[in-house]
Amino acid sequence: MADNFVANVGVGGKTFRSDEIVGIDWPYSKLAWGPDGTANEVDDAAGKRLPVFVAQMSALVAGTANIGDVDVLTLPALATGTNTIGAVNLAQYTPSAGRLPIELDAAALAALETITVAAVTAALPAGTNNIGDIDVLTVPAPLNVTGTGTEAAALRVTLASDSTGVISVDDNAGSLTIDGSVGITGALPAGANNIGDVDVATIAAGTTIESVGDQPHDAAWTIGNQPVMLGGFASAAAPADVSADADVAHLWCDRAGRLQIGDGGGSLTIDGSVSVTGALPAGTNNIGDVDVLSLPALATGDANVGRVKITDGTDVAQVTTTGAMTILSVDANGDSMAEEAENALRVCEIPNTVNGLSAYSLLSAAAVESAVIKASAGKVYAIQFFNSASSPRFVRLYNMTTDGASILWRGMIPGSAGAGGFVAEFPTGITFGTGIGIRVTGAVADTDATALVANEIIGNVQFK
Repeated sequence: MADNFVANVGVGGKTFRSDEIVGIDWPYSKLAWGPDGTANEVDDAAGKRLPVFVAQMSALVAGTANIGDVDVLTLPALATGTNTIGAVNLAQYTPSAGRLPIELDAAALAALETITVAAVTAALPAGTNNIGDIDVLTVPAPLNVTGTGTEAAALRVTLASDSTGVISVDDNAGSLTIDGSVGITGALPAGANNIGDVDVATIAAGTTIESVGDQPHDAAWTIGNQPVMLGGFASAAAPADVSADADVAHLWCDRAGRLQIGDGGGSLTIDGSVSVTGALPAGTNNIGDVDVLSLPALATGDANVGRVKITDGTDVAQVTTTGAMTILSVDANGDSMAEEAENALRVCEIPNTVNGLSAYSLLSAAAVESAVIKASAGKVYAIQFFNSASSPRFVRLYNMTTDGASILWRGMIPGSAGAGGFVAEFPTGITFGTGIGIRVTGAVADTDATALVANEIIGNVQFK
């Protein structure tokens, strides 16, 4: 049978708490107490606990009696002298290593700060015994007798400030740290003596010092002899000048350790020759006057020779990288062609097989003549067109690779029964930034599409 039961099962009665024991339900009940008309539920709280009256107990039986936890409100004063209070059985304390915990207040702790031990009646047990700090008033012989002995057998001690004993100090495997200064009363022994880093506070006047490290002065370098490495003052900016002659000045290095040398206000004198091991940086580099002892032969083809000077140094002409020549002056006085036409520099072209203009030639067909003269940027320097028809024909040049709206030049080819035409020259050229296109038709409109007659138009264009 399970715990708990339901009253009036058929009509849905209440469930009561119970404990089934051997087929019998034992109901659970809650206790309450109080006078008539009052019920205080029993709980572990003030005013809820069940009052219990304890009758006077008879004397405890002789021997040991375990009465559980006891709160002792008062104790009678112990009698003067030694009092044995017997064994105390602490119900809630399990001894650990023979120690008894004692709770003391602040006054009791203050009273226990100093404990005087009159005498130790038994030897300390073997092993480690922590007895705290001990002040030793006297030391028995032979420890209190001065004399000789070995370090291995000596005790480690702390010397008093007024000690006069002789102390031996080892070198701690070659590394000995001393807090403070060390005074040397005698000369260093002969031979090599490594005394570490030395700061020289003063140097006698007139003393010359040479820093050569392990390298003998004025002798050939040998392996094992190390010279002194000089260092400089690293700074991204130039240091300030010293205030007076004979002041100390540091060598100036950049942050990569390269020694920096000023340019002497733009005038630096170097005794000897200077070799440039790397290429000059991009941009303008002023390297002063340069004497050119020899020049290699100019390469075949175009050669840019820059400026050309007459014997007195006056610029005559400047040749650019595009092959154009600019006339700068014509005589020793620097007079230009406009100032003295009689002194004008005569320039003539020497016939050769390179660097000429390109040519385009046209003979009309029975159609609109449209063509690409050059598919990239260029210049037109001359145009010649001739017409055998009785009426004019029209030519256009386009800044593009096909004909269209970008017209840069228009021309009319006169008509005549005996043939007419024109010749046009452009000394500096007409620039076409995209390409050079041409279109020739029978009427004047830019968009005209009137076809030509076969063989009536002859045309030529010179370009670069």
